[in-house]
Amino acid sequence: MHSNASWSSSSRVRISLLFAVRKEARWTVDSDLPVGKTVTSACAKPLRAAFYVRVSTADQNCDLQLRDLRDYATQHEWPVVGVYQDVMSGARASRPALNKLMSDARVKKFDCLLVWKLDRFGRSLVDCLNNIQVLENCGIRFIAVTQGLDIDQRNPASRLLLHVLGAAAEFERSLILERTRAGQMRYREAYENGEVGHTVHSRSGRDLPPHRPRKIFDRDAVSCLHRQGLSRRRIARQLGIGVGTVSRTLKERSKSACAEKDGDFTAERGSDNGPADGNYSHP
Repeated sequence: MHSNASWSSSSRVRISLLFAVRKEARWTVDSDLPVGKTVTSACAKPLRAAFYVRVSTADQNCDLQLRDLRDYATQHEWPVVGVYQDVMSGARASRPALNKLMSDARVKKFDCLLVWKLDRFGRSLVDCLNNIQVLENCGIRFIAVTQGLDIDQRNPASRLLLHVLGAAAEFERSLILERTRAGQMRYREAYENGEVGHTVHSRSGRDLPPHRPRKIFDRDAVSCLHRQGLSRRRIARQLGIGVGTVSRTLKERSKSACAEKDGDFTAERGSDNGPADGNYSHP
């Protein structure tokens, strides 16, 4: 009888422990889960997702990126609380939407950042990894949905893949720049040889010169009007040139004036100190 009571008590303890372990396991996220898979629970709070999309030129659009990101968020039942979009090169460290994103991340306006590919977030390996490190320090999860990148996966393989893809994105941009410069050099040589418009044509078909034509205007008039107190915008409007051209002209004139003043000052000091060759006569 005693043994039966003891067995029943032991069994109840084992059942209670097993139930507690299983209950605790429902709230535990395994670090070895596949990318994008999380433990779901009826009481678990869904992650607030934000999107970052980017294209390099205005004639491109972000529809494909947004569609895949929305599908990913819908699949995981994550509400989307913000979309950040830039239209500029990914090599630039400072981008309006990216700056706003990093500012919002510091105040934890979202829990997870989704990007289409790593190169959309940035093509500079150093800047890209630095921004991801900031997000991680703020407790923001970073996911590149088409590449299987997820900084929530605390394992060396994910870190290695992140660095490899970041380096590949920077290398790809270097190749694009190299091809662009080679094409520009080839077009410049063809223009000088008179081949443009005959055997060689530009992409636009307009066969324009390979350099920006210099604007012909009276540079002395710019300085004169500026001394009269006119603003740069008014000078540009009056002479029919750009405000940037006015600014560059005034800067060049200022540099040349400073150089002339320094030269005159040096000459005056030389004349005051005696002959420049160092031949001094003593009484």
